[in-house]
Amino acid sequence: MRATASNSMQTTASSINQAPATPSPVQVEAGGIQTSNLQENLETANNTGYGSILWLLLFGGIYLFFDWIQTRDSVQTALEPSNMRANAHNILIVGLAAILFFNGMNVLCTKLASMKIPWLSTAAAAVLPLVQI
Repeated sequence: MRATASNSMQTTASSINQAPATPSPVQVEAGGIQTSNLQENLETANNTGYGSILWLLLFGGIYLFFDWIQTRDSVQTALEPSNMRANAHNILIVGLAAILFFNGMNVLCTKLASMKIPWLSTAAAAVLPLVQI
């Protein structure tokens, strides 16, 4: 009686451990190595040569060509003598703003880091090396 009960339990346990009816994305090869569809796709892409690199270079070249076409006229007009005053003004304003920003942030972060406020002092001390010139 006991042997029959254990045999039926083994049969039930083996039927529970059966593979599902739907196909799994993981396949087992002959050597017991599992490969997924992603690995198969990568192997196929690697075996085809330099296809993706060539596409990347092609699209990069097209982008640079159209960028050159679009900016060629604007750079030529910006370098005309009549626009030099506007260029000097823009350089002065941007340079002055950068100097004031970096010096102001340096002073502000130094003061906040020395105040010993738990989260604010730590954040200011982390930002301080970025604004020190």
